[in-house]
Amino acid sequence: MNVKYRKHYAVYIPKLDSYHQIDIVLMNETNTEPKIAIECDGCYWHGCIKHNKELKEWQIKSTHRDKIIDKYLASICYFSFYRNYA
Repeated sequence: MNVKYRKHYAVYIPKLDSYHQIDIVLMNETNTEPKIAIECDGCYWHGCIKHNKELKEWQIKSTHRDKIIDKYLASICYFSFYRNYA
């Protein structure tokens, strides 16, 4: 079985009017569209409440942006993510 993948795959997010780089993408059989998107997010940068009791303003903006991106990726392909809660 041959799995095609891409690292740092850029996808346009219409609601943000900008591009986002997906960490790892497993491509479909014809290697033209993403089938599975995998995001690896650290808890400091993406606002883990478990470790950051008081989120800074930029972390709140980041988590809002993350939700928009997650929703869009879920609509175009199977979406998975990994949050690092170390």
